[in-house]
Amino acid sequence: MADVLNPANYALSVYAGPPFIVAVGVVFLVLFVLAGERFSRVSIAFALCGVSITLWLGAFAGMYAATDPAVGLRWARTAYLGVPFIPAAIYQFTASVLGLDRERRWLVRGTWILSALFSVSILSTDWLIARVDTYWWGFYPRYGWLSVPYLVFFFGSM
Repeated sequence: MADVLNPANYALSVYAGPPFIVAVGVVFLVLFVLAGERFSRVSIAFALCGVSITLWLGAFAGMYAATDPAVGLRWARTAYLGVPFIPAAIYQFTASVLGLDRERRWLVRGTWILSALFSVSILSTDWLIARVDTYWWGFYPRYGWLSVPYLVFFFGSM
């Protein structure tokens, strides 16, 4: 963890700026919606979408700014902790907006459980993200065998 907090492991990167700016913008949008809707079910579901997107984009900004492969890998794994929750949060939000959250609660819960299982695999194994590859513009994750069902889940849910 000390490596991630060490400023010597980072450099200014043009590629880190856009995801960071969008992540900050999403945080402000979520706060605006929560305040405007007075923490309604729909606004909380929207906030879940925003939190997962912010985690994903903010961590990718850290990965793009990293100069050390171990730090880049840690940021990549953190980024992909948010990704499986995006379709679950969008499904929860859509069901809330349409008033179907009670009748589809088992499907919504199942999506959250699958998302949690993918996150556990990200934290505990190299099956999804094996390493990071170095390119001229920075690091990018190299996927393992679990990426196929992960991507099917993500795009299928979306």
